[in-house]
Parts: sequence; C-alpha cells; structure tokens
Amino acid sequence: MFSDRDSIGFIFRYKKFVLIYTGDTGFNSKIESRYSKISDEYKDYKIVLLAHLGGFKAYENRFYASKDFYQDEKFFYKNHLGRLGLARLVEVLRPEVCIISEFGEEFRNTRIRLTEIFRKVFGKDTLFFPADIGLTLDMEGKVKLIDNIDRKNYKIEDSFYPYSKFSVCEHNLSNSLQYYKKDRITEGDLREFLTMLYMRDNS
Repeated sequence: MFSDRDSIGFIFRYKKFVLIYTGDTGFNSKIESRYSKISDEYKDYKIVLLAHLGGFKAYENRFYASKDFYQDEKFFYKNHLGRLGLARLVEVLRPEVCIISEFGEEFRNTRIRLTEIFRKVFGKDTLFFPADIGLTLDMEGKVKLIDNIDRKNYKIEDSFYPYSKFSVCEHNLSNSLQYYKKDRITEGDLREFLTMLYMRDNS
C-alpha cells in the first residue's frame, strides 16, 4: 500500500503491447482527461485494460445519460470504477481487451452475465474477459484454455489459443471461473469433472 488516501494504477509497456491496470480508482472528469491523454499516446499499441469494477451501488441506477456526463458525479464511486466508470473508461481508451477484475461479492454467480452485457454493448470493438485466478493471456493475442480432461489421472490440460476460442463457465460449488475451449470439451463435462475434483478434495 502506497497511500491510505489515493489509489495508484500502472501502465506496463512492452514493444507494441500495453497493459493498463487501474487499481482501486474511482472515475470522474479529471481521471477521464488523464485517460484521454493515455489513449492518444498509445493509439498505435495493442491495449489491454485490467479494470477493478467494485460492486453494485443503488445510486448508479438513478443515472441517466445526458450532454454533461459529469453534471452530477454522485453516480460514480470514489474507490472503484463501478459499471458507469468502466463503460466510460472503455469508451475513452478503446482497448482491444478489457479484463474485468475485483468483482464485489454481490456479483457472485453473475460475473459472466455482466461481462456478456458489456460485450453486447461494445460489440467487436473490445473483447471482455471476467477475471478469476487462472486467467492467463499472452502478448500475442492468445489465452490459456482448458482443452482436455484426464479422468484417469484427475488432471486438466490446457494450451494457448486465440482470444476468439474463449469460453467460460462458473463452477457452482467453488464459485471459480473456468476458461475452456468449447469445441474440445463441453461445459457439462467440465462441470462434472470439476465437481468430482471438488468432492474428492473436500471430503
């Protein structure tokens, strides 16, 4: 922890790849101005945004889009992006990939659904991933996906594939997100195998 008052984000750049990590920041007109400059600076780079979402707040539901987006900033968090801040940040940065991270507890069992809503809103311009332990992307546009189940040895095998091959499911018992290649294994088989492992490890 650097400060008990301010949040700190980071930009990691390697060749033509840029990872922008928001940290536990809120969103307002001043922060948007800074991200606009970042967007211009890295417009020729592959931008991956790792964004901390936070939770649901009732006051977000009272927001109505208007000419002056920030006419009343009471709809925005001070310490997390929230749904509104995340949507605006994606509009400003136009990342190739947005990894939604740090979901509040109220998003349990709805992380995939929320991510799909963002996908529908932004279409093909940005690919959204819900983050959980095990999500691994490389700088070449590939993601690590489960592609085989070894029932005999109780093992899961995975490999890197293009982002477009990505599928995700949530295991009900562990509430973990599992990333898999749909044309290699089915969601049903993966859930069944994970349940078997869970029961074995927790018996």
